[in-house]
Amino acid sequence: MATRHRSVHETKGRTKERLIHWHDFETPEPVSEAVIEAVSELKACDKNDLPPLSDRINRSALNSLFGGEGPQQPKINRGELTFTYDGVRVTVDAIGMIRVVGTDA
Repeated sequence: MATRHRSVHETKGRTKERLIHWHDFETPEPVSEAVIEAVSELKACDKNDLPPLSDRINRSALNSLFGGEGPQQPKINRGELTFTYDGVRVTVDAIGMIRVVGTDA
């Protein structure tokens, strides 16, 4: 079961909402699905309402780099990948943390 932590920060008149989702590499869920779940949770929408993740990033490459389609450890043991998806910044790292940060002016 994934652990999640949600927080809201206000800085210089901007509200930033952040969700931290811990992906368990021992589960069969690919990391790309965990990214979609985290973004849908932050945006409080159904994951089917989001645009295809593959329009933004190569899902197979993301899964291969950070865990694959089955229970396995990531191919990298250090590092992270940051990209934007549906207006939020997503960072996936080798320890299983998925950070999703949205900005509302």
